[in-house]
Amino acid sequence: MTLAEMASLTFTRPYCDHQTTPQGTVLTEHDPKSDIQEFRFLNCRIDLSTRELWRDNEIVSMEPKAFDLLTYLIRHRDRAVEKGELQDNIWAGVIVSEAALTRCVMKARRAIGDTASKATAIKTVRSHGYRFNVAVEEIGHRQITGGRLPLPDKPSL
Repeated sequence: MTLAEMASLTFTRPYCDHQTTPQGTVLTEHDPKSDIQEFRFLNCRIDLSTRELWRDNEIVSMEPKAFDLLTYLIRHRDRAVEKGELQDNIWAGVIVSEAALTRCVMKARRAIGDTASKATAIKTVRSHGYRFNVAVEEIGHRQITGGRLPLPDKPSL
């Protein structure tokens, strides 16, 4: 594809994101969910830009895969997510045992103060997968507010 063809794609598809891969630049549909910066639920806050989980105003140490699993379940909380889908999206091409997935879910539950026995937030859907089951507040990009800047008394020239 020539540079001119790529430029025309950009203009004809305004809701695209550019992604650079080893094969070159790829245009992908813009996902409005990617504009989300934070998730808030129960006594927790997930900051996606810093990849931090806060619980009771303290940072909780969390393994990267458990963080990815938790955010994936939150983003797809409108439905039960199959175990195979989690394996495909969290481990992307790596074959992972069901026991490893179960341990990762356990670590995500522990990080948010949930347990398998009470399972308030991450519910096990028997013979299927998991579902995130509590209300979540989505926070988008932070915007600066406060009106216009004051003009100087004298011109700058």
